Amino acid sequence: AGRKVFIEAFEERLNQTFMHPVLKRRCSFKQAIRLDGYKLIKHILEGKEFIPFHMEEKQ
Repeated sequence: AGRKVFIEAFEERLNQTFMHPVLKRRCSFKQAIRLDGYKLIKHILEGKEFIPFHMEEKQ
């Protein structure tokens, strides 16, 4: 039961949207992870700089 609760909460978090600081549009965490994957591929194949997505917590 605990695993199911965790997975449901994790999926809910991945589907939450936020204002992406670079793209300047709403984006889900799932989309942000996918975009980082694409940037990592470009880094490996083309040598482009890879700066991972980082979301700063507002205090």
